[in-house]
Amino acid sequence: MADERRAQLRALKLQTLVRDQFGAPDGASRPFPTGAALVRDGEGWVLLEDDPASGLGGALAWAARQGVDRLHVLTESDAGLLARRAAGRRLPPGVRAV
Repeated sequence: MADERRAQLRALKLQTLVRDQFGAPDGASRPFPTGAALVRDGEGWVLLEDDPASGLGGALAWAARQGVDRLHVLTESDAGLLARRAAGRRLPPGVRAV
């Protein structure tokens, strides 16, 4: 029950961040093991909360499975590290500290 509640809180947090920073989200949050994820019109957002430094690979794999054209990674910590790691990608995701 606690895990389900935590997932709901993460989803709400992500929806609020996307609404405030990018405009109102049209889609519902989707499950993501270490945070929350959201897709809207080919654009994706992943909130990394648990061990964000190791979450970039999972976020990229999730985006590929969802057919996301542009990915935004949101995190409270390790944003600089994630941005450096993402920079070497063919289509690097945007990384934002929240």
